[in-house]
Amino acid sequence: MEKVKLTQEQADAIYQWRKCSEKDDSELVEKHIQGWVLETDQPLNDLDLDDFIKALYVGYEVEPEFEVGDWVVHDLNKTPRKILRESNHANGDCGKFVLEDKWGVLPDFLRHATPKEIKQEKERRWWSKHGREVWVIKEGDFLSSPYGGSCEVASVDENKGIRFAYGYGYYDWEVIKSEYKVACFIKNRLDKEVTK
Repeated sequence: MEKVKLTQEQADAIYQWRKCSEKDDSELVEKHIQGWVLETDQPLNDLDLDDFIKALYVGYEVEPEFEVGDWVVHDLNKTPRKILRESNHANGDCGKFVLEDKWGVLPDFLRHATPKEIKQEKERRWWSKHGREVWVIKEGDFLSSPYGGSCEVASVDENKGIRFAYGYGYYDWEVIKSEYKVACFIKNRLDKEVTK
């Protein structure tokens, strides 16, 4: 038998009743028939008796709630995207929501993106906007030093890291990624003529 889909509020109400009450599930069924009065329990009034009983005895799943602006991950496209708007079927939109890449999707195929996924996607977008893959640094770029000022990149080595002009030795990639920020890409420098 299939589990019932509940809203988060309905699941919370059932959880609280089971946690705080000495009553068994059959008494909760009687309470459901009488109707729920407390504001926190009222979402249960939207469940018909059969679904309420199934939720208690078979189990339930919480239906995730999504809003415009949420970062989500679709089952097929694992890249986090923001929900742009709710679908407008009159415009030919499919699904319930439209994502940034103009996909129309149903909530059944979505999950909320984790904070780590969101951070990585924002970083990827920032680098992409500047025509680079994440942490692809080139000779002539300037990086902001954590100690103040900027440093020109003199050479880049995949294994060793970055060597700055007027400096000695290479800075490890982990140090660069955790402590430095891009101040200026070489293509944006006005003091050098860039050949393309």
